Amino acid sequence: MTANPAMDPRTFVPRGSSAEALERLRDLVGDPPQGSSGAATGAIDLRGVESAVVSVGAESAPLPPQLLDALRLLVAALCDGRPVTVSPQEHMVTPHEAAELLRLSRADLDQLMESGRLPYRAIGRHHRILLTDVLAYHRAIHGDRAGLAAGAED
Repeated sequence: MTANPAMDPRTFVPRGSSAEALERLRDLVGDPPQGSSGAATGAIDLRGVESAVVSVGAESAPLPPQLLDALRLLVAALCDGRPVTVSPQEHMVTPHEAAELLRLSRADLDQLMESGRLPYRAIGRHHRILLTDVLAYHRAIHGDRAGLAAGAED
């Protein structure tokens, strides 16, 4: 599998030359909820807005709420002079969740993990499995014929 450099962690350091643009952006997107980045500055409060639109030239696309929240945090931290590291995370599931998704007993899932056919990570005394590994195992066994357990597409 080829690494995706877009998924590597990146740190953004505030620069003096971008201060004015950041403050204007902060005015547009509003501050994050209290407690997540500091005191409010009286910016337009868009926390009740469920989405916004991003426009680049003649093209535009909706900005989902979770991305708007992330943008608020990023802008607020940079405006306050704090560097921000963005590090995409892989979604991990518990063995119980993986067993439900694969429609297996927990004992059968444990055997898959112990045999190495389903990779897992030990986090302290707990095991976690990458969702991508669960989906890959399902595809390898069932192909595209059968769906996962209900709710797996969420």
